[in-house]
Amino acid sequence: TLILIGRSGTVILDEVAHLKIDGQIRILESHGVDPTDVIAVPRVFATAVAVFALNMLFLHLALWSGYLGAALTGLTAISLLEFVENVLHGMTLKDHLLLLIKPLVMGLVIAYIPIWLGLRVEASALAVRQAMPRQFVYSLLATFLIGTMISAVL
Repeated sequence: TLILIGRSGTVILDEVAHLKIDGQIRILESHGVDPTDVIAVPRVFATAVAVFALNMLFLHLALWSGYLGAALTGLTAISLLEFVENVLHGMTLKDHLLLLIKPLVMGLVIAYIPIWLGLRVEASALAVRQAMPRQFVYSLLATFLIGTMISAVL
């Protein structure tokens, strides 16, 4: 999450803010195009999918490397199939929902906050640089709070 907030959030903020500063947002609006449809929705959707995919990748890497390490050191005598069955049977519906919902919501938050700040930045490069640390802190706080709320509800 920290890497995505720092890397992707900063890039999204910079890109959206410069679109606003350069007048591209005004041009879209003058042509009757809603900037949200062109700027916000694709970035938010792509970030949500990316966070979900990364979450699944890291989850699988952790599970498989844990099993491999235990099998190679002789700490487990169960087969890979038994291990997978144990993991899946040990998970509840809440666990599955948490694995699905939490990364998607985190992706939405990680993309939405920089877009929101980028659209509100003043027309100067200095204002963009000043908004970057704010974006990081806002996104970090939002992901911690929303992640905690999702975990508490599920």
